[in-house]
Amino acid sequence: MSSSSPASRKANWPSHLVLRGRRFYAQVRIPESLRGVVTAGRQTHLRETLHTSSEAEAMRRLPVVVAKLKAQIEAARREPDGSRKGKDPAAPDVAADAAWWREHLKAEGIAPARAFDDVAFSETIDKIAGEPLCIEIGEDGREHAVYDPQRERRAMELADLVTGRRVPVAAELERFLEDKRGKSGGPLSSRYVSRIRRAVRGLGAWLGERSGGDNVAAVTRYEAGLYVEHLGRTCNTAQTASSLITSLSSYWKWMVKRGAATENPWKDQTPETRKSPQDADKRPYTDDEIKQLLSGDTYSTLHDMMRIAALSGMRINEIGRLTVGDCADGVFNIREAKTAAGIRRVPIHPALKRIVAQRSKGKSAGAFLIEELSARKDHATDRAAKASERFTAYRRELGMDERKDGQRQSNIDFHSFRRWFVTKAEEAGQPPHIISAVVGHAEGRQGMTLGLYSGGPSEAQMRAVVESVKLPDGTPAEKHDGPRMGDGRRAKAGGREAT
Repeated sequence: MSSSSPASRKANWPSHLVLRGRRFYAQVRIPESLRGVVTAGRQTHLRETLHTSSEAEAMRRLPVVVAKLKAQIEAARREPDGSRKGKDPAAPDVAADAAWWREHLKAEGIAPARAFDDVAFSETIDKIAGEPLCIEIGEDGREHAVYDPQRERRAMELADLVTGRRVPVAAELERFLEDKRGKSGGPLSSRYVSRIRRAVRGLGAWLGERSGGDNVAAVTRYEAGLYVEHLGRTCNTAQTASSLITSLSSYWKWMVKRGAATENPWKDQTPETRKSPQDADKRPYTDDEIKQLLSGDTYSTLHDMMRIAALSGMRINEIGRLTVGDCADGVFNIREAKTAAGIRRVPIHPALKRIVAQRSKGKSAGAFLIEELSARKDHATDRAAKASERFTAYRRELGMDERKDGQRQSNIDFHSFRRWFVTKAEEAGQPPHIISAVVGHAEGRQGMTLGLYSGGPSEAQMRAVVESVKLPDGTPAEKHDGPRMGDGRRAKAGGREAT
């Protein structure tokens, strides 16, 4: 083993190598279009254990297993004769060609609808269609040229894209995202962008298999309903399907406003609530579980984050984004959230003041409170992703992984601290609408009186909610005997130093 730190070694690992618990695995990402084809579920990656906890041995075995996984994915792409499924190898990139021709017509001052006025474009379409195979007499008694079906289809596809007779669903996506960024005044959440892109890409692929093709105009309310049913059958959970439909509805609403679509066919198209073996029954932790989690051996980083979550009801991403300046004047100032109700000021629980003071000491106001966290390249605003993964591993080491056969997610996760906080505040007799304000839920403050006229509860009322929640008896208020994430040391696993 190298003498360099585990953290520095991991930074140099190939992207296909992952460590789960104490075992190395090979993983290869499954393309979106093949999820549910390569595997029975909608997994995002193929993974296979390398049957070793040795980094050197894992590196040696990795290339063979990765090649095997890639071959499995490639096999799902191809017909029995080896040809690519649904792809004519001689077909050009029609979308790129259409974009070039639209720019050409714009430079020539020709409207897309009159593209055939351009001699070069007209000749290109004729060339793609090829020479007629024969001449037939149609029902109208006139002669009609008959072309090779595949070549004719490619020619018509290019013509439709250039003239605007067909507009792919992703055509306005970048404008939509740019408009959203302008309104938000900053970068969009990487998860939000990823979800929108996934929703639009999935719909485009589904439409491409239907007679109307990938075309905004083909998405009638009937077609939208069929796609909703398709998502209901293929998504892992009803929540995932609902999230994708909500994303499409938001995109279409914007397109209607901008004149790119005539109606929003996704309105009121939320999939029917269903329960499947893969759906989790999410719940709060019990007091015994809270005590066990806050007493176990793991990173001090996680211990601080778990306590903040349990005594504030904050989400893990909200904790990860806190700066020292956000923790001044006895409150957590949450300035970024996925909803307007999520932007709030949460009073700091007395049991958290020492943790906040220690983590703020000697730092500038702009420094992160949990400074050892770092965002991934593909999730620039999500600093808590690695902490979430480490917490999941820790929870499982303690034997907390409640799920039924076939269930994809555990019933308990980091968010269960937030559920526990709400439960304890309610048990303490706190008003539900004040609890909703503390945790950033708009649902508890709807209606004209609270939703429209009220300016919100006072800080004293919110502080009363926070301070009504107490850690279970015997739970340590702090725990700093473990290493911090990112300092090159591993936390203990099962009461012993991990290797």
